[in-house]
Amino acid sequence: LERNGGILEWYFSHSNIMKRFIGVLVALSIVALPFVASAAPTVGAGQQYSLASQKSVNGNLYLATGTATIGGHVAGDVLAVGGTLLLSGSVDGDVALLGGTAEVLGPVDGDVRVVGGTVTINSRVDGDLAVVGGTVHVLSDAVITGDMIVAGGQVVVDGVVNGGLRYRGGSLTLNGTLRGN
Repeated sequence: LERNGGILEWYFSHSNIMKRFIGVLVALSIVALPFVASAAPTVGAGQQYSLASQKSVNGNLYLATGTATIGGHVAGDVLAVGGTLLLSGSVDGDVALLGGTAEVLGPVDGDVRVVGGTVTINSRVDGDLAVVGGTVHVLSDAVITGDMIVAGGQVVVDGVVNGGLRYRGGSLTLNGTLRGN
């Protein structure tokens, strides 16, 4: 458990954390989008986007929507920007979510990066979890196989973190299991 130090301490000690994180996320998305080598990406925009549980996307999924519900399988990465984001399906790649409310309730085979006012994680993440949010809750069914890096006003970890945990925020409640440093 590391609260301060290194690059994260420098990063989080500067003002406008959310603006910087969002800027980096958007810049990386713009740079990475043309270089996608897998199947043609699926792009969704508008007020609502829904991927039903029996449906799948073969490739990456890019969304800009007011409300996004991803209940099906994505055989690639997910990048979603919206007011409310719900991921209950499975993802074979990485996930990046930017929203007022973001919930990751389905398994992810890569890293998860989330910026949101309220962030809930309740699934297996077979990579690292990086979260910036006002309220961050890692529920009891969540297993993070990599590291967890989180900045939030109120952070509650009830699940399992197999890697290290680094946090910056108002309060941290650790009720779960921390197996890393």
